[in-house]
Amino acid sequence: MFFGFPKNDLDDIFSSCSHVWPSLEDSNILVMGGTGFVGKWLVASLGYAQLAGIKLKITVLSREPSAYSDAYSVEGVKISWIKLDVAKDSDLDVKKFTHVINAATPSSARTGAIQPSYVYNSIVLGNKLVLKAPYKKDFRYILLSSGAVSHLETIEPTFERHKCEANHLDTLPTAYAHGKRFAEMDIEKAVVQDGLNAQSLRLYAFAGPGLPLDQHFAAGNFIRDFLDTGSIEIKGNPETQRSYMYPTDLAMHILRSLILNVTNTQEVGSSEVVSMRELASRICEGVNSLPVREGDFKQPLSSYFPKSENLLGQTVSLDESIKRWKNWLLFPRN
Repeated sequence: MFFGFPKNDLDDIFSSCSHVWPSLEDSNILVMGGTGFVGKWLVASLGYAQLAGIKLKITVLSREPSAYSDAYSVEGVKISWIKLDVAKDSDLDVKKFTHVINAATPSSARTGAIQPSYVYNSIVLGNKLVLKAPYKKDFRYILLSSGAVSHLETIEPTFERHKCEANHLDTLPTAYAHGKRFAEMDIEKAVVQDGLNAQSLRLYAFAGPGLPLDQHFAAGNFIRDFLDTGSIEIKGNPETQRSYMYPTDLAMHILRSLILNVTNTQEVGSSEVVSMRELASRICEGVNSLPVREGDFKQPLSSYFPKSENLLGQTVSLDESIKRWKNWLLFPRN
């Protein structure tokens, strides 16, 4: 294991990004939100490259570095830390960095994801911390946005921003979606007006090592039920549709984007769409005695998967993702 992740997975990322590493030699990379699910995969991938001889500096921004520094202490990997709350602190010196990846979004109650205004400010103000700072011409900035923006654009194609900011901070989903949308808009403005080399990547759903099992992620809840109770309970509509990408593909896309001179927004997610019923059945594959409780057909039916032709897709199938994830959960990770 490496950073708690399968070394074979990190090796896959490193090999698939063989054309990336030469361009990142002597780079200085800041990962904002580097202790979350996506952030840790990125830090692990960069640390793996360090050990392989790639000369790059890694800095992780976190609200609580002391809570994670021991877990991120891997022999031979050098990581610097910045303690900062992007929703509250007003200064971030980015001029020394060549690349910034912004994954700083609260995703759990412990990190503040119970207050819509805090989630919104973490996204919008954290993005502005990067945009307002002086940066070099060869600077590259990647915002990890969300597929929720694509959905928001379909239901609210035209809007007045000041009204959204005033009226859509009452629930977590609306604060999150609007925050990501406005962050993207601020980046688009900086690209046009200031020549910033930046890109927004809209991330969808993922399934694999490191995804929390006790939060609002259906795939994590399902696999927890499978391992703990011998059954899976679908709490929502079983016909709800999702698609799931394995974290290695996610990390590959983000790392490749670091060396591109591309500014158009792109979607990152799997094109392999499944219903919640099918996802539960595939997690139970080969164990006929495990029941799947069907859920509630009266609950709202929703779909959340990329529909763009300009899609950064997957190489690991859903069945292979589930297999790897089960193995990671069932066997020791030290």
